[in-house]
Amino acid sequence: MAKKDLSKLLKRADDLFERYDENGNYFGPQNSPTYISLTTGRPSQAVLMQINRATKEQRWHYVQGAPLFDEEGKVSMVLVTNTEITNQKNAEKKIRESEETFRTLSNSIPQLSWMADAEGFIYWYNKKWFEYTGTVLDDMKGWGWQSVHHPDELPKILESWRTSIKTGQPFEMTFPIKGADGIFRQFLTRVLPVYDSNGKIYKWVGTNTNINAQKLAEEAIKESEELCSSLANSIQNLAWIADADGWIYWYNQRWFNYTGTTLKDMQGWGWDKVHHPDHIEEVLNIVKEAWKKDEPYELTFPLRRYDGEYRWFLTRVVPIKDASGKVTKWIGFNLITFKK
Repeated sequence: MAKKDLSKLLKRADDLFERYDENGNYFGPQNSPTYISLTTGRPSQAVLMQINRATKEQRWHYVQGAPLFDEEGKVSMVLVTNTEITNQKNAEKKIRESEETFRTLSNSIPQLSWMADAEGFIYWYNKKWFEYTGTVLDDMKGWGWQSVHHPDELPKILESWRTSIKTGQPFEMTFPIKGADGIFRQFLTRVLPVYDSNGKIYKWVGTNTNINAQKLAEEAIKESEELCSSLANSIQNLAWIADADGWIYWYNQRWFNYTGTTLKDMQGWGWDKVHHPDHIEEVLNIVKEAWKKDEPYELTFPLRRYDGEYRWFLTRVVPIKDASGKVTKWIGFNLITFKK
């Protein structure tokens, strides 16, 4: 194909489609792997998003160009492959959003938390970890966390952690972690594996809870992402997630253990079944008023246990907002306080 003919063909394609690279930059005809391979004699490749100008449909493509030469060593034609990777790109976006939500939640809770790859190499810690230990990521990444563990306990910790990595079993253990002030405090540590679509572990999610002074978590988690559910089920409080209108669609296991209920019983506004009739109207009024203002709120009320006994809980609820500041969901935590 002559260079002139190719330019016409690429121009025609440009009339039908908008194209952008992975950074959002305009992808013109001169950026085409076909054009580059034909004009330079070198292999070329590109990942691009293609938008149909008529239908506005968006598709991702991986395009490769490989020049073929004649007997004189000149490019005679270009072998082009075009693979649609829309599903792959959508999956990557979902993972990024999931991890961002997880990190937002992790930076808001009182627990120390972290993430490791399948081999146990820790690559991320939340802010609370660095605040408590007085360290930085360069000190802690990989297996650097050993420096804030007591030398008498470290061999047992390493043995148990390596066993979990090898077997895929969750890790749970209590041991001291050194604070920035040099004082060791006891932490309950739970680590859960996270699986990919093939059932293979691709990372671990860990939390360290100060068992001497438990505090409430303050922020939220993205809907139905496994990373967030793993963390929420590892804390010792009752927890739940509601949509922007207050419809609760998820509770952690501790909620069901305490109330003796199921999701079918509790979803939506079914939670009023475990509230004391003398307090439910006041609770509803406070909740609805807070939701109108899109602000965090805190209140204390009794919740009925599975055996019918009421216990008082301190409840804190915070909104999760998108980039535009609009509330997308609410996260609530209930911490038992005392008997009435």
